[in-house]
Amino acid sequence: MASPVQHYWSLSVEEQFYILWPILLGAGAWFVARRRSSLRWFPLAVVGTVVLASFAWSVHLTGTNPPAAYFVSTTRFWELGIGAVLAAFVAWRPLRLHPTARVVLAWSGLGMIAVAVWSFSASTPFPGAAAALPTLGTAMVIAAAPDDLRYGPGRGLAHRWVQWLGGVSYSLYLWHWPLIVVAPFVLGHPSTWSEKVVLVLVALLLAELSKRWVEDPLRDDPWIKGRLRRTFALLVVSALVVGGAAVALHVKTVADARSAAAAAQAAAERAQQCLGAGAARDRTCELEGEELVTSPTFAKTDKPIVYADGCWNSPPFELHRTCTYGSSAPSARVAVVGNSHAGHWVPAMLPAVEENGWQLTTYLQSSCYTVDVPVVFDDQRATDGCLETNRWAVDEVSDGTFDLVVMSDRTYAELVGVPADQKGDVARASYATVLGRITASGTPVLVVRDTPVAKVDVPTCLETAEGDTSACGMDLADGIERDPLAEAGAADASGLVSVLDVNDLVCPDGYCAPVLGGVVTFFDHGHLSATFAATLEPEVTAAMEQRIAG
Repeated sequence: MASPVQHYWSLSVEEQFYILWPILLGAGAWFVARRRSSLRWFPLAVVGTVVLASFAWSVHLTGTNPPAAYFVSTTRFWELGIGAVLAAFVAWRPLRLHPTARVVLAWSGLGMIAVAVWSFSASTPFPGAAAALPTLGTAMVIAAAPDDLRYGPGRGLAHRWVQWLGGVSYSLYLWHWPLIVVAPFVLGHPSTWSEKVVLVLVALLLAELSKRWVEDPLRDDPWIKGRLRRTFALLVVSALVVGGAAVALHVKTVADARSAAAAAQAAAERAQQCLGAGAARDRTCELEGEELVTSPTFAKTDKPIVYADGCWNSPPFELHRTCTYGSSAPSARVAVVGNSHAGHWVPAMLPAVEENGWQLTTYLQSSCYTVDVPVVFDDQRATDGCLETNRWAVDEVSDGTFDLVVMSDRTYAELVGVPADQKGDVARASYATVLGRITASGTPVLVVRDTPVAKVDVPTCLETAEGDTSACGMDLADGIERDPLAEAGAADASGLVSVLDVNDLVCPDGYCAPVLGGVVTFFDHGHLSATFAATLEPEVTAAMEQRIAG
């Protein structure tokens, strides 16, 4: 679940920009003044240098670490800096464009913004080079100054409703995201289109009210504006209050996380036999129980180590990442291959790796499953990258250097050019080809049958369940999906492939409880929590040892 205040990160970027800019310009002006040079060109040189450096870094980091690139300030400064470049350029050499050129510039800029609105999707690498489209488009509209152009967009932009929307845009930004995030939990279901329209109207209303009764009175208050010292004092006090609250919240969050982890560890040590899947393994245990070893809050962060270690190859799959665990001089080398539904088995594999002196290497792709045909993504680069990354991973584990390859995948996304009702059969044939390539080198393969997928985010559901957790569980038949990889593994005739299915322990008696043996089973809607996965270690270890032994 996203945080209702997650969007405030962009305000942080803005404030850092506003703090950095005067310091840079002031320091540079002092340097130039000492050299007794003209200052007219200097602001443009400073902002231009920062913008180019930030843009280059944004393109690089977007390709190598997309999550970090989206949020860090250094990849975003250039977007704000484009406006500063325009202002600095005009201050140096005022623009004197022919009206026709201004018309073309204005409409072209709006067109670039429209293309970004309609063509960008969740798979678009962002910010990177893609962000230049709407950012430069906006700068072009501003540079064109279309208000007085006969054939320009100035009349439309000057319309009172457009002006009003621009006036409340800051307030609207503050209100829209909390409504989007919180509404599904208040309603009890994902927002429908009609409900989304209502949310937009509510956000607009709140934006108008908060601007009229909060922002404008403070901004125009004669007492605050009367003296610069008062304005500065208010700024300092506000910064101290917000900063202090943020630090206190961070300290408490870290302390709560450590406390929850320690409590989970202590409870696990007290209840090893009946912990997690152990309760399904030993029917003298109480399956669900009343005492939670792992809380829903803790379960949200109870993820395999491969998340913290950044082991994923993510769209658009331009980098090939691996992580290695275990002995540097191993008695056996094991590779784990697949998407996130392979990654969630790592906690069940690591104990055997450590105890037996093995070495485990990951080949994990986010959303991309291990077939030799293209998987559908919104972005063609991601589709091509997924296929190429799968080929790389299979090549890596097919050269005979591994003693065991463990594979698991959720075969969820569609395949390019394949009708939905044929996807399973095509994927099964493709998986068979992949397994054949691996076993041709004499390398044994352990396929772990995929686990069920819930209809809800399990930890979040438990937080709001108020004692009734039935809505957070599901029947195995409702959550289990077809697994073409397991089908291909079961049909393999090489004698080197075996299939492990532990869903009878994940969902004993055909019911997938949200809490089993005191442990929250999933850290989201479809990935086993690290604590629960670790309780499946006996079955996973036995299957691995048997396969390695031949």
